[in-house]
Amino acid sequence: EAVLGVLPLDLPTQDSPTIQNGGSLSEAIARSRAWLLPILNQGVRSGPHTLSLYFEHFWPVREKLEQAARALPKIGKVTEARQIDAIAGGVWDCFPSFCYLPSDMLTAFSKYAKPWAVAIQNTNGRGRTHLCKGLAILVNSAVDAKDQATDEDLKRYMVDRKVIDQTLATASKFAKNFLSILFKAAMTADDAVMPSILQAVSAISGVAKRKTVNNLFIALLKTILQSQAESGASEMSE
Repeated sequence: EAVLGVLPLDLPTQDSPTIQNGGSLSEAIARSRAWLLPILNQGVRSGPHTLSLYFEHFWPVREKLEQAARALPKIGKVTEARQIDAIAGGVWDCFPSFCYLPSDMLTAFSKYAKPWAVAIQNTNGRGRTHLCKGLAILVNSAVDAKDQATDEDLKRYMVDRKVIDQTLATASKFAKNFLSILFKAAMTADDAVMPSILQAVSAISGVAKRKTVNNLFIALLKTILQSQAESGASEMSE
């Protein structure tokens, strides 16, 4: 937050100062500080940060960038579309880092778990990959902090053990919904996305109630068997 206060990214959306002052999209791209995104991605894990900042600031900006990247080729601005899509990818890249032991992990996860789950369901490719990575990192960093972190470590990230315990309890509460969506995503995922889905499944399963995991696994097996039976019946009819 401190860095962005001094050096705002000014990413090339319609809200950028360059466009607001009458500049062109190409000028807005050139004058943006998108080069800060990789630095932010690396640096955010080194100290206290909030996950809410990503959802409240970066999430809507990324949506605007992706909308522009889809629309620009229709008016002949293919180069600008590629540049903006690359910047949107840089914003996505930052998401997992913001999920690493955020100081507001409990309030942010409680508030954004539903849209997070819906986004996993409705996106694919790099979006789904980063959403699943972030989910795995949020849960695993909380588990690791609970089991291994010293008081000095927690002070560094402005997190206390009570908040960690409450966050893991919240993750357990939402486990059924997340696992249902992740299992469905895995059924149609390509090779590039599958590893991140499996990471998220492993993390959420680790904090979920055993009964929840068992019931979902049985339901998944039934779905797979039913799909195979329907496929076999279709082949026989042909």
